[in-house]
Amino acid sequence: MALATSFEGRHGSVRYWLQAELRRPWLPPLRVKKEFIVFEHIDINTPLLLAPQAGSKEKTLCCWFCASGPISLSAKIERKGYTPGESIQIFAEVENCSSRVVVPKAALYQTQTFYAKGKGKQIQQLVSSLRGEPLPQGKSQSWGGKLLQIPPVSPSILDCPIIRVEYALVVSPL
Repeated sequence: MALATSFEGRHGSVRYWLQAELRRPWLPPLRVKKEFIVFEHIDINTPLLLAPQAGSKEKTLCCWFCASGPISLSAKIERKGYTPGESIQIFAEVENCSSRVVVPKAALYQTQTFYAKGKGKQIQQLVSSLRGEPLPQGKSQSWGGKLLQIPPVSPSILDCPIIRVEYALVVSPL
């Protein structure tokens, strides 16, 4: 059975300790306790993690009965798996047909899910982000490989029954 990756979160953690005791006749026992870190190896060179990812969305902004035109976005990245220190190269097209100024953004989120007694608690936090230039109505913008830096973060934890840590990239036109 594989051990889950060591992790420190606000609402829970995965820690490993090794404790040893040396018993000797006529002397008090000698005890030592040391923490150690476990990293589950995730091979990012698997076909699933090397597959490109893409998506598109169109949104119409409205306030009460006054609807503006649509904002459309299509984005893609070269693969699904990355490691800390790398940059995610984002290719995107944003078209603003609304009556508002929009600012394209990309954000990398970490989602921590803790499970106990049949319930789960989920926490999402921003890990890294970038912004494009403000886009006036009727204009479009292209990202020809805009780089989003991945800071030092803990690896994903996907096969642990009490904690799950995963990452998601969100590209949005607002």
